[in-house]
Amino acid sequence: MGTLNGAARFVYVKNPDGKDFEEFTADGSYIRLWTDSSFAYLNPQDNTDYCDEQCGGQGVPTDCKRQWQGTQGDYAYQAPRDAANTSLGGPRIPRFIPLDNQVRTYSFVSHIRSKHENNCTDCDSWHEGDNQGNTITVQHLDSVTSPAPLNKKFTDVIKMSITAGPGAGETYYYARGMGWVGYQSGGFWNWVTGRSSATPVPSLSCLNYSQGSFCSAIPNADESAPCSVWDGDVSGCDAHGISDSNKANDTQNCAYYFCSNSCRPQGTSNCEAGCSAYCNSADSETFACRTWDGNVSGCDAHGISDPNKANDTQNCAYYFCSNSCRPQGTSNCEAGCYSYCF
Repeated sequence: MGTLNGAARFVYVKNPDGKDFEEFTADGSYIRLWTDSSFAYLNPQDNTDYCDEQCGGQGVPTDCKRQWQGTQGDYAYQAPRDAANTSLGGPRIPRFIPLDNQVRTYSFVSHIRSKHENNCTDCDSWHEGDNQGNTITVQHLDSVTSPAPLNKKFTDVIKMSITAGPGAGETYYYARGMGWVGYQSGGFWNWVTGRSSATPVPSLSCLNYSQGSFCSAIPNADESAPCSVWDGDVSGCDAHGISDSNKANDTQNCAYYFCSNSCRPQGTSNCEAGCSAYCNSADSETFACRTWDGNVSGCDAHGISDPNKANDTQNCAYYFCSNSCRPQGTSNCEAGCYSYCF
């Protein structure tokens, strides 16, 4: 753990010798994949095993070779970059996940770059390419149990499934306090069975890895998370009920709404918090602004508030960064535009 260009940085090492690893950075918006030295693809000859990526030509197939078998080759590692800002790693998963156990879908676009493993310089390879889209689903789970015969239970888990793009069909599980605990793809799976006292480190010779303070790069990060992160979590919402005006984008003025089991900024109307019983169903002027999520014209039509009408939510504004309709004055972060959260 440490920092990379000022961003919080950590590495998952996949084997004892440290040759296979995935390196991530974290910011206020995403957990980002920066390096994957286990760049591999499904063998097209039989679709049952994997081959390691080799430098060669973009889109040009290569013979199937495997480093772990000791076969020599000009192997490549993967260096994904955010298509919107190539100084950042490729988005992997949102930085904040609500705890309401609902399945959410996210889409990202990344440039998949290849580099020589022996000297870390750029190279072309079969599966590299710009503007590669990924779609994932993310869900918080109270618990999950690994497949038999392991049958190990993990609690407070994030499940991430890749549904389209590179890695489609893969599912990852991350448990609080442990990190990455499970992986499944088709009939193949690999799960953590316990803790080890070993401390393997990445061994790619051309990259420098030194331990450092991961948390120092994202101090008090959850103070800028939208209140909705604590949907379904009363104690978490209550813990973020005090706002500090000296902190930019601070959303700790949260309050819990039991009528909808949601966490929203203090002062949000019951109707806007999703408590439909408080909305006058006979009059769309009292509907929550979120009624018009994905409907620009509908949201714009409810952009004028009438103070003489109880629960009037017609002071709505459309947020294109999240395709949502929210009350005017809602911060970009709270409206679901996570790139504005710090």
